[in-house]
Amino acid sequence: MTGWRKNGLDVDDLFRCSRHDESQRIVRELESQPLLLGIVIEYFSKVENRTFEHACVAAGAVCFSSALLISLYHPAKFLVMQMGMRLRVSSCTLVYKKSLRLSRASLCKTTVGQIVNLMSNDVNRFDAFTAYVCNLLVAPVQTVIAIYIIYTEISYHCFIGVALLLLFVPFQAFMGKLFSKVRQLTAPLTDSRLRLMNEIISGMRVIKM
Repeated sequence: MTGWRKNGLDVDDLFRCSRHDESQRIVRELESQPLLLGIVIEYFSKVENRTFEHACVAAGAVCFSSALLISLYHPAKFLVMQMGMRLRVSSCTLVYKKSLRLSRASLCKTTVGQIVNLMSNDVNRFDAFTAYVCNLLVAPVQTVIAIYIIYTEISYHCFIGVALLLLFVPFQAFMGKLFSKVRQLTAPLTDSRLRLMNEIISGMRVIKM
């Protein structure tokens, strides 16, 4: 600003903002749809360099991606759930066979509640494991592609959101350790509860006999 003390302020005294901060650019970026839908919308909005052929190709790509999602995602999800079920059933079978071969000394150290807890609760972790283990391979690739697409739209501002997401990684690790400690504390209580209920049911059967 120049001369504001003598002549006051006018439009010429204002600094010109960066092109990344212009209102039209920000509104267009915030309201943009996914990449392919954005091309179709830009065509109907009479944006330059968007021809009818571009809109047709983008619309066809949207339909193709939806069909591809339907034809691949659900069968893949079914196979993953089936794999988790097989791991769970096989683990239950191994626990059952092992429980039949336990010696008297081992039976004194192992309770019925612990075995029931393993076969009814702990083995369910295999279902969750197979459902989310694929994200360890897919998530980094998706993150890189998403960052590139967002960078082409809003430039370096996208790294602010990426940094915010990275800040949650230590928090998630801390919460995972916390839940693990809580799980270790609740497991003995669950075993004792199941053992007590088994003794109560056995006592009721003896009384009825």
